[in-house]
Amino acid sequence: DQKVILCFGLITEDRYAIELARVAQRFPDDWVLVLHGWGTSATIKEVKALDRREKVKMSIEMVPSGRLQEVVASADIGLAFYSPTINNDRMTAFSSEKMALYAQCGVPFIAFDYPGYRRLANEDQFGLVIDSIEDMPDVINRILTSHEEFRQNAYQAFDKYYNFASNFFRVIESIEHF
Repeated sequence: DQKVILCFGLITEDRYAIELARVAQRFPDDWVLVLHGWGTSATIKEVKALDRREKVKMSIEMVPSGRLQEVVASADIGLAFYSPTINNDRMTAFSSEKMALYAQCGVPFIAFDYPGYRRLANEDQFGLVIDSIEDMPDVINRILTSHEEFRQNAYQAFDKYYNFASNFFRVIESIEHF
């Protein structure tokens, strides 16, 4: 009966775990934030201290790579928040394992308004971008209102960008060109 908002990956301050825990305290009763991945003990302790409404579930047991799809598919929305100060972090829309898994599992995303994520949100419409974590509850509502449409768009984005079988021909074409 819960809408699962999944933050998959590192549970650290520079991946906004503290801010996410704060915002989750404003979630309605039927939403839960799941932080899945490895985290520093200090960040985990702080998240637990902030979670006065029990809106954050910590999933810190590593699962075998073959079961990652199960974890991701259990979510209604996936989060992809990276630091604006590191160039490589801002360019993860088409290279992040979590984004490929979100798309493969039909899980719409929310990310900061970086160019690649903006493109996925505007052109492919499989998620939405925000300027601040504070905007997250409103954007979650928007996605949940049209969840099936976002879900179908996620599957299409997977085939378009992340699916090896659909995209490897470009590598072959490049090799043949040389």
